[in-house]
Amino acid sequence: MVTEKGRWYLVGHDRDRGATRTFRLSRIGGEVTPIGPAGAVNRPEDADLREIVADAVGETPSGVRAQVWVADGRATALRRAGTSLGARQLGGRDGEVIELDIGTTDRLARDVAGYGTDAVVIEPATLREEVLGRLRAHAGAGGERRI
Repeated sequence: MVTEKGRWYLVGHDRDRGATRTFRLSRIGGEVTPIGPAGAVNRPEDADLREIVADAVGETPSGVRAQVWVADGRATALRRAGTSLGARQLGGRDGEVIELDIGTTDRLARDVAGYGTDAVVIEPATLREEVLGRLRAHAGAGGERRI
């Protein structure tokens, strides 16, 4: 098991498919039944689990960059995925601006929106509007918060 961008993954050999497979742990539900004796499975010495997971779940860089402000001490996974452009205050809060490859707008918008007020898209405007749309929809579903 290894982490990639703040999520845990299990890497294993699928005997039915005869191939290496990667599974996100949060998506494994129900009961898992081990087979075979304990300790019978070993990681091959030449297997780089981090590389296997990165290849399986990574996005091909689009070359289109976004700048996102993140609050100090927050949005750790987002910070790890980006490059710091420096410290900046926003709305009286300390934080920093990071630059990220957009990859797919839908995925980055979902990730940024998940941090609420702890992550704010500075540019591009299209990504900012996508995030705001998601936040407004979420606020509308709760009926109490306005954005």
